[in-house]
Amino acid sequence: MEILPLLKYAFGRTDWDKESIKLIAPNCKYFYINEILREPFYIAKKWNNPVNNKITILSTISDSSYKGLDVIFKTINVLKKLSKQKIEWRIGGISDKSESVKLYKKLHKHKECVKFLGILSAQDIIKELQNATLYLHPSHIENSANSICEAQYIGTPTIATNVGGTSSILSNDAGILVSPNDPYEIVSAILKIWNDKDFALKLSRNEILTAEKRHDKIIIKKQTINAYKTIINEVINHNNQQK
Repeated sequence: MEILPLLKYAFGRTDWDKESIKLIAPNCKYFYINEILREPFYIAKKWNNPVNNKITILSTISDSSYKGLDVIFKTINVLKKLSKQKIEWRIGGISDKSESVKLYKKLHKHKECVKFLGILSAQDIIKELQNATLYLHPSHIENSANSICEAQYIGTPTIATNVGGTSSILSNDAGILVSPNDPYEIVSAILKIWNDKDFALKLSRNEILTAEKRHDKIIIKKQTINAYKTIINEVINHNNQQK
């Protein structure tokens, strides 16, 4: 709130960050520029509806309280109550030695369904995405999560909470938006992907098309160069006018 009003230029990627900047810094010029993903994702094989005898969910989140670890445990409780399907929820980015993990395991049942993978390399994440039934992002606060973008690029059916800029990332039916902190709606989306293979494949195709366009390195390079050219020209013109 102190720094943003002073900015003259900003780069962003979602409707949420654009509107936030316009609200707090109305005189700031906004440039829409996407991010280039890590190189291994551009050459990796796509998700192809792997055959699993259980619902395998991947989430890659940090240990911060707002990233939704609580939502994961609540969702597992509802899923186990409403479905007889076996489930394995694999979580990258958090170690099973985390104090948060120890607390949640004490508070919730079905902890045997959760596997904490710790910090994963790009190659590890790709392998997890290729073998998962779906990717789920349970965050309470978000803008443009790279982990969602990576899942979409691989084509793993994606569910994410409708917070911040996530609706822009999941536009064009490139994933399923669910209400934040609503395990029943999340379970409904999980079971839809699990039970309807045609729907899962359609979701995957939409994600790949959206993500490949959004993360096109050539387009992003042009966007970035053009933005800097605009900024430099405006600064030069402003300085000339001051002389």
